[in-house]
Amino acid sequence: MSFFKLLIGLLFLGFGGLFLAAALGVLPSGVWPWLMRFWPVLLLAFALVLIGKALKNIALSVFALALVAGAFVAGGYWLSKQAAKQEPPSQTTVIDLGTAGAGWIQLRGRTIGGSYTVSVEPGQRGKVAVSGRDLLGRESTALGWKVEKNAGHLTWPAKPGTGDLAAFGSSFDVRLPERVPLRWDTSNYFAFGTVDFTRGVLLACSTRVVSSSVKLRVGDGRPREILVKGFLSNVEIDLPPGCPARVEYTSRLTWPSLPEDFLEHVSGRVKGKAAFWTAEGKGPVVRILVDGHLMRLRVTRESRKEAALVR
Repeated sequence: MSFFKLLIGLLFLGFGGLFLAAALGVLPSGVWPWLMRFWPVLLLAFALVLIGKALKNIALSVFALALVAGAFVAGGYWLSKQAAKQEPPSQTTVIDLGTAGAGWIQLRGRTIGGSYTVSVEPGQRGKVAVSGRDLLGRESTALGWKVEKNAGHLTWPAKPGTGDLAAFGSSFDVRLPERVPLRWDTSNYFAFGTVDFTRGVLLACSTRVVSSSVKLRVGDGRPREILVKGFLSNVEIDLPPGCPARVEYTSRLTWPSLPEDFLEHVSGRVKGKAAFWTAEGKGPVVRILVDGHLMRLRVTRESRKEAALVR
């Protein structure tokens, strides 16, 4: 029996289970930074297996396998609890849009193994507040800001390429002013994102997700289209009450969860295949397009008061 191969298989099984749980939204945001802190456990397991093999000590190798299995089971539960208790970033950078001369904001981000929160601050006028922590929990604000042709470009990481490694496992918190037009474009890899634009004006919305979980809430200032591209991810979209919508997805390996008033439209060319779903309402129609495989999509249009009571 090769304990080394069993260990490799157990590692793939454990990490695969964590990635799947993250993609389905089971694990809360902030788990990956906590998980990466305890990577030395894997080195201990490899060392025990190698020593056990050299000494021909089966008990030592079995103990190493049990150590890894126990780390994934107990550690995953413990990490999720710790992530929920994690303190929000405290170092804050404030950007004055009036001084900077920005009339609207282009928000772009690339998150790898980390998390981010974007929200609109009630009553806030003309100022953007940005804060963050790196993988080790240290305060950091690795975001870029520049103004071009009346548009304020807010990006993370601040530097492309090598900046991705510096921002790996980082968490960001961005608070935007009310009624400032926004364009949102993010890429998420093994990441968690929570975006609340219920008080904002969202001009365009596009996100790429790979084994990630993203929750998006929009208000009356909603975009005409929400585009989601990716693989093995969980996406939740909360629309305002009575908002007309059209939902489409390109892959049969997509699991939608829609309100009861959404009507299914079946394609005449492909028997039994749903083409899209629609819901009636007032105002412009929001088109939600999901392009990717193994995607879980949940759309809600619940009352804000009901949502507050549930929470």
